[in-house]
Amino acid sequence: MLRAYTQLRDEGLVEMRRGRGVIVLGASDGRASLIELVVQLVTEARHLGLGRRELLALVEGQL
Repeated sequence: MLRAYTQLRDEGLVEMRRGRGVIVLGASDGRASLIELVVQLVTEARHLGLGRRELLALVEGQL
């Protein structure tokens, strides 16, 4: 999960504050909710042992 948050931070979408959690930056409420869902998706995918390519293929199959 840290890797997902780090990537979102690097893209300027969230700010990570030690001891205070993660703050979504400059996103509408809908986008903020979507970002949180993506973080949850990535976390669950890793828990299930899916790699980056497998997860991307699953997402692309839904587009």
